[in-house]
Amino acid sequence: MTGLLIVDDEEGVRRSLKKVLEREGYEIFLAENGSKAIDMVRENIHQIETVICDYKMPGIDGLETLVEIGRLNPEIARIMLTGYATMESAIESVNEGIDGFLTKPFSNVELRANVKDYNLKKRLKQLVSEQVYVEMRKGTGNMLHPKRQKVTILFSDIRGFTEKSERLSTEELSRMLNVNYFTPLDGIICEFNGTLDKHIGDSIMGVFGAPIANADDSVRAAHCAIKMMEEMERINGELSKARENLSIGIGISTG
Repeated sequence: MTGLLIVDDEEGVRRSLKKVLEREGYEIFLAENGSKAIDMVRENIHQIETVICDYKMPGIDGLETLVEIGRLNPEIARIMLTGYATMESAIESVNEGIDGFLTKPFSNVELRANVKDYNLKKRLKQLVSEQVYVEMRKGTGNMLHPKRQKVTILFSDIRGFTEKSERLSTEELSRMLNVNYFTPLDGIICEFNGTLDKHIGDSIMGVFGAPIANADDSVRAAHCAIKMMEEMERINGELSKARENLSIGIGISTG
């Protein structure tokens, strides 16, 4: 069962959203403010996959709450709920990586449809680029039909991974891979219009040129590799505080 956290300082709002969304099969978690929401996500990090949070709340506001939750687990779909959406608040939310924006009032049908759509978009965009996602949502053409075409493959793995897997606990290893490796580097592949093909152990394989081919696929793969290396330098700067380090190797092949 998918966990969904509702964060709102009004009990009536929490209760009404819970009533609608638990019928969709979600396991509902409730919090009346940002601090409790962050603690709840921290305690249920593997259960909660979606957070709906009111924008205007006492103490930590909705945007700060969702940003912090994103730091705890970038894979959580984060949806902002507000009764007075402005262009500025919408832009600010998008810039902070918020996945969806719901403006009150809305019907139960709109609520269910939007939560489902934002979740679908979040999951798909962890695997494919925005360009592929848009084409898939159109539901037209034969984009996913089997065909033979030239592609560029990008392959990444962690140097010395065996030693780390023997030294770290299961929880430490899982967090290191998901938070400091898979999630940020998968995102960069999609940022450069690549498609995440698979994870194999500590390896990441991305494809450029399928299912949608572009003339600059190999060039984007090279720029993607550079950005991935730069991101790992940044991450290693943070990991150095815990005396950890992730050294990766990247290979690219076109054919």
